[in-house]
Amino acid sequence: MVLPSHDPDAGRRAPTASTSALFDAYPDGVLALDADGRVIAANPAAAEALERDEAALSGEHLATLMPLTAGLCLRHELTLALAGQRRRFVCDLAEGSTSQRAYELTLAPVAGGEAALLAVVRDVTPSVRERRALERREAQYRELYDVASVGIVVTVSDGTPVSANSAFCDLVGHDEADVRAGGLLALTHPDDRVAVAARYERLRRDDVEALQFEQRYLHRDGATVFARVSASRVHDADGAATATVTVVEDASEVRAAHAAAEAVAARLTTTLESMTDAFYVLDGAWRFTYVNARGEQLLRRDRAELLGRSVWEAFPETVDSPLHLAYHRAMAERVTVVLEAYYYEPTDTWFEVNAYPSEEGLAVYFRDITERRRMEEQLRQAQRLESIGTLAGGMAHDLNNVLAPIVASIGLLREGEHDPRRLELLRTVEDSALRGADMVQQVLSFARGSERGTEGVDVAALFEEVARIVHETFPSGIRCTTVVEPGARHLDADATQLHQVLLNLAVNARDAMPGGGHLRLSARRVTLEEDAVTFHGGGGAGDYVRFDVADDGTGIADGDLARLFDPFFTTKPPGLGTGLGLSTAEVLVRNHGGFIDVDTALGRGTTFKVHLPAPRASPSAPRQPERSRLPLGHGEVALIVEDEAAIRDLTRQMLIASGYGVLEAADGEEAIEVLAEHGEDVDVAIVDAVMPRCDGPSLIAWLRSRGSTLPVVLASGRLGEADDALEADAHLPKPYTAAMLLGALDEVLRAER
Repeated sequence: MVLPSHDPDAGRRAPTASTSALFDAYPDGVLALDADGRVIAANPAAAEALERDEAALSGEHLATLMPLTAGLCLRHELTLALAGQRRRFVCDLAEGSTSQRAYELTLAPVAGGEAALLAVVRDVTPSVRERRALERREAQYRELYDVASVGIVVTVSDGTPVSANSAFCDLVGHDEADVRAGGLLALTHPDDRVAVAARYERLRRDDVEALQFEQRYLHRDGATVFARVSASRVHDADGAATATVTVVEDASEVRAAHAAAEAVAARLTTTLESMTDAFYVLDGAWRFTYVNARGEQLLRRDRAELLGRSVWEAFPETVDSPLHLAYHRAMAERVTVVLEAYYYEPTDTWFEVNAYPSEEGLAVYFRDITERRRMEEQLRQAQRLESIGTLAGGMAHDLNNVLAPIVASIGLLREGEHDPRRLELLRTVEDSALRGADMVQQVLSFARGSERGTEGVDVAALFEEVARIVHETFPSGIRCTTVVEPGARHLDADATQLHQVLLNLAVNARDAMPGGGHLRLSARRVTLEEDAVTFHGGGGAGDYVRFDVADDGTGIADGDLARLFDPFFTTKPPGLGTGLGLSTAEVLVRNHGGFIDVDTALGRGTTFKVHLPAPRASPSAPRQPERSRLPLGHGEVALIVEDEAAIRDLTRQMLIASGYGVLEAADGEEAIEVLAEHGEDVDVAIVDAVMPRCDGPSLIAWLRSRGSTLPVVLASGRLGEADDALEADAHLPKPYTAAMLLGALDEVLRAER
């Protein structure tokens, strides 16, 4: 390439080949510019640097080829160069640009020739980018240093501070000049200065590269500042330690948080220690790491004995138990496992166990639910009793209907009978049938808690009756004797219930003497203090008639005494006992306001002491035998409303034989029809409580709703049904004897007259 010239003699001086070759081979880009700043020639290096073809560069103004740079006026630089000044400057990258490049540009005037200026162009993009990146990093570091939330202090090798950022100055309440002037030790708490100086000395002696420690600084206002310090050495390019950088973090809040955490932990420990639930923690190896006070009580172990030991080592009997499986599942699956009821046999205790996986291992809450289980069992027993009551209520009517013809027939068979042996046999059958009816009522009374009326009871006669049954039905090896002291001869009570109590206790004594023995029934009057009665849940201090039912049998174990009167509890083999005998006796005695005490020991027999309140006034006259003179009818007409044909027929025969006229109806609807036709002739009605289509209470309600004053005797085989027919004039329990029937009729008819 030949450089153009403005010399008028240039045409006469041909350029040399060496000059052109030098221009083309020059390693930096060279542009020949005219006085206007436009390119008139460019070497290959310039074309490559500017990323243009040589031909395309011709005629371009230099200002259009260079990147715009803030504060730089290229035309002004060209003017200065044309004036004879040599100019060197950098046309830099635009901020944020990724496509433009940076060039170092040197402008020099040319004497003679067509070119007025030579522009040497050097691509300096890499160095500019590196410089700018370094500047950005330095700015970032400077900004981080200034705005860092932790204090930073730089000290030279002799320990003199050369800089301190704002965070450190704020921490100690001094400005940077004060820090540089006084040094770090002057700001250190007097009690920490020796230790802190020793640490920095280790750094200076090259013993360690960095240290971390806690120390206290003194704030300008005199307050103590707790800090965590990290001090490390800084090395130059040759590896020599030139400075120390100290990073200081305010630990006051951390210490306060730590203190708060310790307070929370203390409160948590207090809470855990005062909980009514037991609690312990197991680590991943099943070792106890914590046991609260309640846990010690329920586990019956000192925590010092448990801590650090495996739960399976401390309680080997739980291995392969439901507890063992629950704990392993909770630990393996990381799920909460609840055992609603776990029985631990060594302490005879039921537990509810909740196992929660934790970071440490397993957290276990458990509580003693033995009492709750006992109450639940009692509830289940009560529900079973309720079921028995429902069943008994449903059966009572049918059973009484079965017994009623037997009882009614005996009265008819007795008429005209004079053979003593036959009369005794009839009495036995009648007593058994009536006793069966009473037993049905006893089951209802026990299951439903119904109360029966009291009457005068001849205790001696009651004992003789029980003794007779013992003699006739118990094994011949059992002998029964009775003793009744004068002050205990009479009671106001339910004779049937007392008979049931004594019979149940006698049966219990029989079973305790499988090889035979002596059963003793005795009665005497006793006076009890308040404490003795309260202990047994009796009615109060005072006089009691005490029945002793004593045997010389096997006795009762101590472990069974607490459950002795629980329903369905029995020590007899399956099929040989229901567990209702003693519980029934206890319920019946409590219904009388009394209680039962037990004196027993294995191998020396048992005495049940039945305490019944003694009568405060003269007791009622004992029940008279039913075979006294019966009240007869005088032609009155009785309407029998009964769905059982056998009972209806026997009742008709008893009434006709006793002087009554009779009309009959099989149910309430039929009775209404009879009354519609013969109502004027009917003097009294005997109505069964339970009948199809229209029952007794409904019939009575129908009569009363129409203003009828017909006397009505309601016959019922269930306790409590009298309450369903309060408008009945009398109530007749089924099965009934002729005496009971005639007595009820006489009662309502006399009241009518």
